[in-house]
Amino acid sequence: MFFVNGMGHLSGQGSLHFSLIIIGGVAYGLNYTYKRNMPLWNLSLLCVAFILVGYSSYSMIVIRSAANPPMDENDPENAFNLLGYINREQYGDRPLFFGQYYNARQTDLEEGAMQYTKGEDKYIETTRKITPVYDPAYSTIFPRMYSAQESHIGAYKEWAGIKGDQNPPLLKT
Repeated sequence: MFFVNGMGHLSGQGSLHFSLIIIGGVAYGLNYTYKRNMPLWNLSLLCVAFILVGYSSYSMIVIRSAANPPMDENDPENAFNLLGYINREQYGDRPLFFGQYYNARQTDLEEGAMQYTKGEDKYIETTRKITPVYDPAYSTIFPRMYSAQESHIGAYKEWAGIKGDQNPPLLKT
């Protein structure tokens, strides 16, 4: 956040400056450790350099988005939209490992990370991501009937042969 808004950069310039500082630091460190005959530190910096080369493939996403193609999900032209793209936020949340049954009661709302929007010359805090919290008695490992949409609930009841408003069996802990 410091490089994005904290130094008074225009939007997009902070990421560029941060990248140049990191690349310059790794290059200087590699040169320094090679000349001073520090093989372990040199190997460590080479590992960091190759990790950075691997992650540089994400720059293709930003470059492609800047060209404004017809299909541009999440519009990842800036750091916050890129994070949403990488986290696959456009597909919604699915309880893959642990989650609620379709008839679980919502008990609370939990505030998540701050959401940002690109303003005129800097990023502006907009809202916090809010996620529902469900009754733990109606949660299980690997839930497969979890959607609260009416059409899905009807299909779940038909597939499982559930009559009426039966609750699913509770897990014993």
